Amino acid sequence: MVNSVDYEIKLNVGAAQIGKAMQVFGLSPTGGAERKIWFGEIRTGRDGRDALPLLARGVIIRVRAKAKSGDVTIKLRGPDGCLDVKAWSKHAESFTGKAKIEGDWADRRLVSASLESKFGEAGRAELDTDEPSMAKLLSSEQQQLAWELFVPFEQAQLLGPITARKWEPDGGIAAELWAVDELRFLEISVVADDDPETAQRALEERARSGGLTLDRGQEPKTTRVLRHLARRAG
Repeated sequence: MVNSVDYEIKLNVGAAQIGKAMQVFGLSPTGGAERKIWFGEIRTGRDGRDALPLLARGVIIRVRAKAKSGDVTIKLRGPDGCLDVKAWSKHAESFTGKAKIEGDWADRRLVSASLESKFGEAGRAELDTDEPSMAKLLSSEQQQLAWELFVPFEQAQLLGPITARKWEPDGGIAAELWAVDELRFLEISVVADDDPETAQRALEERARSGGLTLDRGQEPKTTRVLRHLARRAG
């Protein structure tokens, strides 16, 4: 049952500062776990194939793959206050997949409700086909959630892959490096179950004291990468 909100505090570091950030936060270049990431989007709308209508609604469908397994997440994300935590908690009681609601703080203070499911070798094999099916990767309860959100998931096309490396929390710090074509991003994050403002200030101060320059007003890395992938796919 989802009965509380944790806050994931994030800092996004651009390509020029990735090496320095890894030193500041103690990340080994040979550490972390490799994975690949895709996002599902609708590309048949009248505003064009790179309009990203699901992202515009705050709906994110993400697929992460390892060698023989992976997971898929459907997420609804928007400005803090846009989601009814109690209603989501009640709805999530029926889910067998991993359901959560969390604050998603970077330049903006967002909140997201998500449902994750795992897949095995069959799902991984689907990703290796020429045109993998989004519908085949979603669990039945994720499909039901998509229907409730009026998301035409059967029309979604997978964009990617993004090459990623994930460092799990060490001393409270987690990190994920994304790379696709010339784009590279490093995301540093911490999770706070209370007083997220203090946690955010502490993370930013650690970055500044290590000599990092914090960029403000940039698009989230998911938005930037999705726009790049949509334009590349043509």
